[in-house]
Amino acid sequence: FVFIPPPTTIPPPPPKSTVHRCSVGNPHMTATLARVTNLALFFSSRSLALTTVTTAPRHFSTMAPPTEINIPIADGSTIAGLQYTSSPSPATTTTSTHHVILLHGWLDNCASMHPLASHLSSLSSSSSTPLTITAIDFVGHGLSSHKSKDSPMILSDYVYYVKEIADSLLPADANFTLVGHSMGSGVGCMFAGAFPDRVNKLVMIEGAGPM
Repeated sequence: FVFIPPPTTIPPPPPKSTVHRCSVGNPHMTATLARVTNLALFFSSRSLALTTVTTAPRHFSTMAPPTEINIPIADGSTIAGLQYTSSPSPATTTTSTHHVILLHGWLDNCASMHPLASHLSSLSSSSSTPLTITAIDFVGHGLSSHKSKDSPMILSDYVYYVKEIADSLLPADANFTLVGHSMGSGVGCMFAGAFPDRVNKLVMIEGAGPM
């Protein structure tokens, strides 16, 4: 580790228009994804083996570049995120769409989910079901809104944010696959317990349940 002394003066935060997510995301998350060798999500005949993980953005032929999304929430916050869509061959496409929501860990942002979202999108080319993947920035992270200094923030609040996001993006009562890393796993676990009819599958990466 290299110690970098703190600045003598703390500069003001940059304008919102100049804030960008780190393209690499969380290096620990990137290393974790390299070890995920058997994530049997909804591709029952295939395991998700990440044999190569690079920090450069990757896009596959079946996946359009992710789209920035901003979702207004009932408490006045705005949830930002990236949405990935991919479609199989038109000859095999079904009418239903499989939805996946990705939840990042503490002090992270949705950019760390890019390698996983890209890999899942590439696998969907062998499926007959179109795929939509949404990776969100939790409130206080990435490009999402921040709470005021006098506003308490507890982990269970994130459960209701996920509910509002699902209600906003998905058809009424549609279920989806929920993937969380670290803190996102805890949120996903609580969401699945509170709204079991909405979760098709739950994947917890380095998660120990709600804390």
